[in-house]
Amino acid sequence: MGTAAQLIIETEAVSPAVRQSVRTPHLRRVPPSHRVNEPSVEPPTTPLSVPVPVPATVVRLPAGADRIDLRILRTLQRCGRISYQKLGEEVHLSPTAVFERVKRLEREGFILGYEARLDASKLGSGGTMYIEVRLERACIGAMQRFNDAVRACPDVMECHLVAGDCDYLMKIRVADDHAMDEPLPASIRSLPGVREMRGFGVKTGLKQERALSF
Repeated sequence: MGTAAQLIIETEAVSPAVRQSVRTPHLRRVPPSHRVNEPSVEPPTTPLSVPVPVPATVVRLPAGADRIDLRILRTLQRCGRISYQKLGEEVHLSPTAVFERVKRLEREGFILGYEARLDASKLGSGGTMYIEVRLERACIGAMQRFNDAVRACPDVMECHLVAGDCDYLMKIRVADDHAMDEPLPASIRSLPGVREMRGFGVKTGLKQERALSF
């Protein structure tokens, strides 16, 4: 059966006599009581969400450095023993140009030095402990004596003056996990002006990342 548009075209092609013989189908009027009330569809009241453009991330360059300098620093963090030839290929500079940039970054204090990462467990220091330190008196003199002693103590890897329940937070290395249950080394217990120490042994190191993110 053709569509309505096809029927109209076909009826225009026949003669008037034939057109009169075509009867219009009778449309039966449905009483109001038998009509089906269709639910009225209201237009949505919530306005369409328009995507908001996200601004591009702005990289703030430190004073005295440009984007090439940052690429050099990232590469040196990853491999401090890279040659100037390879480093120049990484940042698309000649070895001479990249050498001058590295020396300038060293002079301006962006690069503090170069060091090797060692396996502490193979050197008899596989355990790590964090120690909370509370001083007897939080005065300038007592803190200065403690600071000087900590800087001279080889067993202390890190020490930070912190805010909170304790005065300092220290990080030390011990032989292994069994050494965490033993008394603290004498060099730690003899630090001056200490009222209390609380040690926490590290069972598993989840992440140890020394490289900066920039």
